[in-house]
Amino acid sequence: MAKFRSFIITMKDREDHAKAILNRLCDFGSYATIVEAVDGQSISDDAFNRLVGRHVNCRKSKRLMSKGELGCWLSHKKAWRELGKDTADFAFIFEDDVIIIDDLTPIANALERMEGWDIVKLYRKKTRRPLFKRPIGDGLALTASFSATSGTFAYAIRREVAERLDKSHEQYQSPIDVEFRFRSRNRIRVLDCSEDLVIHDPNSRSTIEPHRSLQRTQFKEEDRVWKLLCNAIHFFSTLYDNSKYFLFHEYRSAESLE
Repeated sequence: MAKFRSFIITMKDREDHAKAILNRLCDFGSYATIVEAVDGQSISDDAFNRLVGRHVNCRKSKRLMSKGELGCWLSHKKAWRELGKDTADFAFIFEDDVIIIDDLTPIANALERMEGWDIVKLYRKKTRRPLFKRPIGDGLALTASFSATSGTFAYAIRREVAERLDKSHEQYQSPIDVEFRFRSRNRIRVLDCSEDLVIHDPNSRSTIEPHRSLQRTQFKEEDRVWKLLCNAIHFFSTLYDNSKYFLFHEYRSAESLE
């Protein structure tokens, strides 16, 4: 039996989504703990300014975060803290807008006996060619592409990594999925599953995207030069981090399990 836990992050008014995921996990002989998400819109302006700041750090993000994105960050941290209280070696973290389409037991068993990983996303962008591939059995492999896969809707994370990330982030200047792309800077080995075990529910309503889209349109005409400069700085910062991650083989670890 794999020594892992599962956590489902959900809003109070979306518990029906979480229960659907919970029932799917039960079909595979697993179970999960529901973690109540932090509603970003309930965060006060003072708390938001203290946690996010008033100025964009272009090395980390192209724009200031929205309250919804901060709520997403804090929600994942709640799940990490729950994992830290447990004795499990790692956990699967699910947002409530996902559909589990395959049995997670094979990858759970593989991750239990593997070293050399920190975060494994249970999906990957098929359009990106992997530069690293590590077979783990049952027709699955862990992969790494030059540009990290976005999203944090379903992933596995080691307990010690969750504890470290929880303590190292006291101010939030980029959304959590953007922060995970800076693998070298954050000292995290982020890998993707070669097959989609979990997909994003296309019919689910996002609590973040409307506010994220609003943030993108709030640049005034006179700020366009600053926006272009910030985008360029962020691009080269990401390029440097990705290059360092692969040039120094920071993604590599033990041999394959096949």
